[in-house]
Amino acid sequence: MRLVASEDTDVALLQDVPVWALEELERWSGMNLFGVVVMRPYLGVLGRWTTRLTRQRLRSALTGQANAILVQAEHGSVGSAATWRLNARSMRREIGNSLNLDRGAVRQWARNRRMCQLVRADVRGTTIVVANMHLTHFDPRLAVEELARAEAFAAEFAGPGVPILFGGDLNIPGDKPEFFEPLRSAGYTQPAAGIDDLVGKCMSLIAGPDALPDTMREYHGVMLSDHPIIEATFEVGS
Repeated sequence: MRLVASEDTDVALLQDVPVWALEELERWSGMNLFGVVVMRPYLGVLGRWTTRLTRQRLRSALTGQANAILVQAEHGSVGSAATWRLNARSMRREIGNSLNLDRGAVRQWARNRRMCQLVRADVRGTTIVVANMHLTHFDPRLAVEELARAEAFAAEFAGPGVPILFGGDLNIPGDKPEFFEPLRSAGYTQPAAGIDDLVGKCMSLIAGPDALPDTMREYHGVMLSDHPIIEATFEVGS
């Protein structure tokens, strides 16, 4: 959290946050928080302590999962916000049929709510829209469908010409350019090599997106996440 809350960090996108931690993130970071629960906790406080004992196996399975957007309070403020479910019931049959998914795969897809969360923020004097999401992991075709819908939702929410920072755990390999067609055709910057990403629209990529060393997510010998921290620097309006 100390790394995330650095004064050099304007915006941070988090996924797989234990639900109990949503109440603490703003206090820990000193940043403005917008969070959304994507999977309800099974065991509450008991799940928190059980997960601590077997962190690598359970992660947030018992404590529930949430996504969060943090905006540095010193540099910006949070305005309007919205969420949209990317695997809503109304679209499952249509997409399931188009991809020839069996019923088991459709049920697996429906199990976790895949949400796109959006925040309109004023960062260092510039209004941007931040889009955060955690896409489906077991079939990249579903992740691509969710990606296209998230991009369309972000574009509608932002409006013409408003810069968009778009990222999260996309579960789509960055070295598969065909998967990123929805973003490429919309004018976003080049994706990272892995499945975690930060890309921008109506902004210039100055550095990254790069994975930070594993030591940056290690605390007292414990690896706090099974995903690397992705960092990127963008410039807007010049």
